[in-house]
Amino acid sequence: SDFTVEISDLTPVLISGLQRRAEELVAFGWDRRDLMEGIAEANCLAPQIWSQLAVLPAGWLHTDASAGNFHFDGPCLSGLIDFELVPGPYLLDLGMCFVTWTFPFDVETGHMSWDLESARALLQGYASTRSLKESELDNLKASFLLASVLWWIRQAPQQPGGLEYRFWTRHEIFRICQSLDNDDLRTMMLGDAA
Repeated sequence: SDFTVEISDLTPVLISGLQRRAEELVAFGWDRRDLMEGIAEANCLAPQIWSQLAVLPAGWLHTDASAGNFHFDGPCLSGLIDFELVPGPYLLDLGMCFVTWTFPFDVETGHMSWDLESARALLQGYASTRSLKESELDNLKASFLLASVLWWIRQAPQQPGGLEYRFWTRHEIFRICQSLDNDDLRTMMLGDAA
């Protein structure tokens, strides 16, 4: 059952985080116009997407469903740790899972890709445990796009001598999320019921 929590506007956090990413690009002398354009686009999109998501069913979120926070007993999930307990729209938590679990890193190319089968399994698994409202189904892409920005800005700052690909891989996820089609995501999640 949904309950009411007061959520704060996430837009200032997103915009200041994106500003830090832009400052890192300059500080490291990386001439990556594509990344600067991505940061600018994310800055423009963030307020609009947040306003769409802020009116959706909300509650306490984990927001850090990365592999290191899941514990397994054999093939079974036995625990989830490191809850950040951020109040927000439930779809944002799904979005954070989406960006952390469905984009594998290719060590040979140094780039991210989208794993369609992992995405399908995640979305169908989520739908099997929580029924989404129509307004949420209409905002799947928006939640994944906002989560990609949040994941991008939460990345640890680049260190001198650090691996450069760390900086652009999350930008790649943002770009892939931009290209997604909400109707396709809906169908992927609901299968024949869509």
